[in-house]
Amino acid sequence: MAKIFVTGATGQVGSQVVRYIITEKKLDVTRPEDVICLVRNPDKAAKLKELGVTITEGDLLDSDTISDIMNSGIDYVFHIAANILLNQTYEQMYKSNVLGTRLMLNAFVKSKAKCFIYTSSIAVYEAFNDRVKTYTIYENSPIGPLDGLPYTVTKRIAENIVNDYSKRHPDKKFVTTRLGPIVGAGDRQTIPNLVKLLSYRALPKLINKGKNLLSITSPIDVARAQVYLVEYNDDISGEEYNIALEPISYKEIMDVIAEYYNRNPPTFSVQYWFFRLLLPLLRVLNKIFPKFELIKIALSPIAISYIGKTLIYSSNKLKALGFEYKISYRQAIIDSLVDLDPDKELVKPSIGLKFKK
Repeated sequence: MAKIFVTGATGQVGSQVVRYIITEKKLDVTRPEDVICLVRNPDKAAKLKELGVTITEGDLLDSDTISDIMNSGIDYVFHIAANILLNQTYEQMYKSNVLGTRLMLNAFVKSKAKCFIYTSSIAVYEAFNDRVKTYTIYENSPIGPLDGLPYTVTKRIAENIVNDYSKRHPDKKFVTTRLGPIVGAGDRQTIPNLVKLLSYRALPKLINKGKNLLSITSPIDVARAQVYLVEYNDDISGEEYNIALEPISYKEIMDVIAEYYNRNPPTFSVQYWFFRLLLPLLRVLNKIFPKFELIKIALSPIAISYIGKTLIYSSNKLKALGFEYKISYRQAIIDSLVDLDPDKELVKPSIGLKFKK
């Protein structure tokens, strides 16, 4: 009988980790109450409560609360919580993403817990800071510098701290997972933004005919991979693993979304150079129309990083351990759409399109 400590359990990935452990009886967990979830706002933990887990109110800077949980017989730790809000300052993100991770690690090494899984991001790679159009990224690809966007910098610093603890505590198991775009239930970014784009009929939906590739992964597979790494018996402590399904084109993603809404597949496309040419104008328009959602999406750091590029995040290292993905990109997109808009009200169907029976 084991006990699990999970941070970020109300989030898209954390909630799936908790559900997977309980429903599949993983990691020798026999009672739902033996999964302890640190939650900042218990009001947002209704689904967790339905699973019967133990909810402890607190945040990543509550060192006493974290220590109490860690010393309550915990065996495995999933540190998933992070500040991912792009409008946050470096100081705000540093507190949660760096200091919070250090507090978790301090409590972990002083406890009897065996394994610490740290959830990082593919944003740590240097590819986000250069102009390469096609880039295949492996775990040993260059990591970016300690300057730039607050989120990427704080995740890089946190990874360095995890690596340091791993070297200083060889009796413990530390594993870092780097996640790409997560698409599925709970997605509030990738698919919702593309749905908004599809709702604007007169605007181009594709760049470079949608040929550029993107690796998306279901949160269900992310949860399975995290647990798989905890269960793996050979020595993998101190290792990092990308968790990312095989890449698909933006055109394929948009085609699935269009089919869901009974829309004709999008064909209106512009070249990447033309989009880059429009960026100064978009920035001016953003100042004039600050509430125009589509411009904000196009100008977001994530959009700028991905648009016009093919970024392939190889998970061969994880698959070499024997892990297999189960959720197809199509099912992941459908899961996201059903969760976002079950009644299909956000996008009107194409006129004259024959609906499928």
